[in-house]
Amino acid sequence: MRRVDEGESVRSVSRRAFELQTRFGQWLQARGKEVQVLRLTEDGVTIGPDLYVPTLGQLVEAKKSTARAYVRTAIGQVLDYTAVAGRRGLAVAPAILLPSEPRPSMVELCTSVGITVWWPISSGDFQEVRP
Repeated sequence: MRRVDEGESVRSVSRRAFELQTRFGQWLQARGKEVQVLRLTEDGVTIGPDLYVPTLGQLVEAKKSTARAYVRTAIGQVLDYTAVAGRRGLAVAPAILLPSEPRPSMVELCTSVGITVWWPISSGDFQEVRP
């Protein structure tokens, strides 16, 4: 992964989410997709999605659970990242990475607000549902 910095940030990531995003990043790279870390500073605060995939034009926020509270948090975070990135001139779309297939109502919620949803499937690949 190549790092793109715009400020400094300290954040903690759960081990499960970190392992998921690492596996997803490796899967994307094996398919010729570029994966980066992106940090954005606005109003003196540095934020950043878990992954930036410029070849897909996606900012990806990973969560360790498909529970409603995690999905709702991811929605707010990834929409914030996308808005800030847009103000920086990056044309990106929001995406959420979950550890397993979410409930249909959560997929519908995400896609209804323009967010792509990813999750691992048994073959070792990842399923993508776009808005």
